[in-house]
Amino acid sequence: MPLVERALKLWVACRFIEEPWSIAGNETLGMSEDPNPNCPYHDRIPVPPMVDLQIDLIVINEILPPEVKKILKMLKEKLESSDPWADWFEIYLAYFILLHNVELTMAHDAWFVKRNNLKVC
Repeated sequence: MPLVERALKLWVACRFIEEPWSIAGNETLGMSEDPNPNCPYHDRIPVPPMVDLQIDLIVINEILPPEVKKILKMLKEKLESSDPWADWFEIYLAYFILLHNVELTMAHDAWFVKRNNLKVC
């Protein structure tokens, strides 16, 4: 099931960029642990915000779009085939994984907005 495999890899990549990045090693790039026990960086050293942004932008703009295009192309081919029912379970699983990915992404965005006390314009 190559379609499901690709959808799962996309799901993993999206989860990967949602996790807080932290520094491992002696060079801390001027960052330190947060003394607040409620902070996600209480027990680890975060990467500088600009580095975090750069990593996210590379993944979001360079790695994810080609993978999404491949998945959508595969889905289209399967749905437009002469017998789409032959692959119905693979199509169903791929859609389920993609929709679950959207749900988790939206939940993460809502958490981020709440955590940073962002206002609606």
